[in-house]
Amino acid sequence: MPDDIPSNTDVVAGLTKGLLEHAENKASAWVDRFRNREIVFIEDPRTIERVKRQRKGPEWKMLSEIIKDRKLRILAQMGLTLRELEDDQDQTQALRNKIHHRYGREALHIAEAVQNDIISNFIGLESPHIVESADLTNRVEDLLNHIEKYVVFISPDEKEELILRRVRTRLDADVPDTLILFGAYKAKKLATSIRDKIEREFPTYTTSSVETKIKIIIFINKLN
Repeated sequence: MPDDIPSNTDVVAGLTKGLLEHAENKASAWVDRFRNREIVFIEDPRTIERVKRQRKGPEWKMLSEIIKDRKLRILAQMGLTLRELEDDQDQTQALRNKIHHRYGREALHIAEAVQNDIISNFIGLESPHIVESADLTNRVEDLLNHIEKYVVFISPDEKEELILRRVRTRLDADVPDTLILFGAYKAKKLATSIRDKIEREFPTYTTSSVETKIKIIIFINKLN
């Protein structure tokens, strides 16, 4: 057989490769259409494009490897997009309203937890102590699914004693092992004051904080 005429094996291999590539491209396009359909509720084309861009970022790559639940993944993307929109109050509030309308108040808090780096910092604290990736997924998804139990979002309008009462009740009940306080802007000082009181009142717990000029995340962990 002349060298320039392909054998039957080569032809079959070429066809197989072509079919596989075609199937892979179709599957990828189907996944993209499915993912995009999940965010059409946003309606605003500019915000939808921002969500799509988040999928290419390093933080989403990390979160997507850990968070497996479909709804939680959508809300995590919403949280990253809220962060990108922070300089535009109108767009930020519009997206918050859309999330709240479609998924509810607790879901909005999940997105806000991602937006404010609570989840990424939680992963950073937990991952050194967890061997199996499935255990980290369970830990993070449990936090997200019970966001109201694990995270106390402190409002500057709240009275300190009322917040302290809520925190004390949870710690006295020994649930959960980790409690997270979050305060931003005027609420940051309030969160810091509460942390100081908790450190004195609960010696069986330890605290660690992640702080910027405008916000603070306080992790309260039970000592082993």
